[in-house]
Amino acid sequence: MEKQEIFVNKIKEKFDNEYQVLGNYINNHTKIKMRHCLCGYEWEVLPMTMTRKKPTRCPKCFGTPKKLYLYLKKK
Repeated sequence: MEKQEIFVNKIKEKFDNEYQVLGNYINNHTKIKMRHCLCGYEWEVLPMTMTRKKPTRCPKCFGTPKKLYLYLKKK
């Protein structure tokens, strides 16, 4: 089994169909393009941050708490 297939399988196991791998996996320290299937947002992320215990999530939907606080404060 090649590295790309292993990484795609890990993402499917962890997130079901919430994220789609768009780029080619090179290694854990080379960013890869991902898509959040719920909102359609695409971004580049380090593969190791998507597969760790507390993974990186979509930056558009799961933005930093500070951004959320500032957004809610404006309303």
